[in-house]
Parts: sequence; structure tokens; C-alpha cells
Amino acid sequence: MDFAIASLSVRFKMKGPIVEDARIALNGVSTKPVRPAGAENYLKGKEVNPETVEHAAETALKEIKPSP
Repeated sequence: MDFAIASLSVRFKMKGPIVEDARIALNGVSTKPVRPAGAENYLKGKEVNPETVEHAAETALKEIKPSP
């Protein structure tokens, strides 16, 4: 199965510099859209900076189960 388009949607609810709530949706990376709960939960209570974004992205990638 080929996927022509992949997309990422991110929504943060912030309290100052701290993420209160995070929603992430990945589309085109599996047979259905993926909500990487581990990455969302990791971001809660943290500041958005290159290190936290990189860790969240690595966590999200581990939650994707690509099609063969």
C-alpha cells in the first residue's frame, strides 16, 4: 500500500511556557490516523524546546505501526 501524503497536527494548551495538554495526530503513516499517547503524555508539564520536541518525536515514532 502506498501513501501519497503524510501529515502531522499538533495542538498545545499552554500555561505560560508549560504544556498543560498536548494533542498529536499523525496521518498517512499507518492504515489509520495515529494519536501517539506516549508522546502527548510526555509533553505535559514540560516547556517546548528542541530537546522535549525531539524526545516527543522519537516517542511518537515508536508508537507507529507502519503497514507492510
